[in-house]
Amino acid sequence: MDTFHHFDDKGYIKAPQIAVLCLLLLSRAWWLLAMAGVSREQGSELLALVYPELSAFYISLAIGVVPLGLLLLVGNCDRAPEWLRQHWHIGYWWVWLLWLWEAYQVWQTFIVTGGQFDWLLALHGLWLAWASLYWARSRRVKRFFFQFTSDGRAMA
Repeated sequence: MDTFHHFDDKGYIKAPQIAVLCLLLLSRAWWLLAMAGVSREQGSELLALVYPELSAFYISLAIGVVPLGLLLLVGNCDRAPEWLRQHWHIGYWWVWLLWLWEAYQVWQTFIVTGGQFDWLLALHGLWLAWASLYWARSRRVKRFFFQFTSDGRAMA
């Protein structure tokens, strides 16, 4: 049940903090690029540590545009143009596509390593499972993304 602190001054639902954390983690390639840019000498080493294959980094940058755009709009979606507010609910489904992509990446890495245990891969898979379950079961996330639709409820 929502309480008063779940709404902003204008009566719109605030973004759940865990949903913002999920969007931050989905756009992690952009944050890593920013950190690599700040640490000039070790930037390429930092990128190679997390993304040994450069093509995977570029794909992650391209995929990270959606959650990064959602992050930029999270606090300002009520001030966005009307056409964007009408299509705000599509962001919910875009994140689901990104969860599927993340699952594919984890599975491919698991296959390439021959099923050998890796802590980073295990944590990635655990985060993916937890975050996708949260995204599926959270009513606040659904209400946040579907608050600008004509009937104001999730179409799920």
